[in-house]
Amino acid sequence: MLYKLIRIYEVPADSLVEATDHFREALELHVEKDFLVHDRWKPPGQSSASTKRPAPRAGMPWWLRVLRQQLLG
Repeated sequence: MLYKLIRIYEVPADSLVEATDHFREALELHVEKDFLVHDRWKPPGQSSASTKRPAPRAGMPWWLRVLRQQLLG
């Protein structure tokens, strides 16, 4: 059986790059649990269709795709 395990972290930062750097440093120092907010799991066979975001439309401008990616992750 395959379970889906999801860990949610919150990292304080002014930008995505800074957050990534902080989290990478936390991983190296083995203190990533300081940023852990929530653990989730899904049993085998449960559909994840409700958690997937729709793909951006092909006609969407590049700057809007970047903005959407930054806001929604």
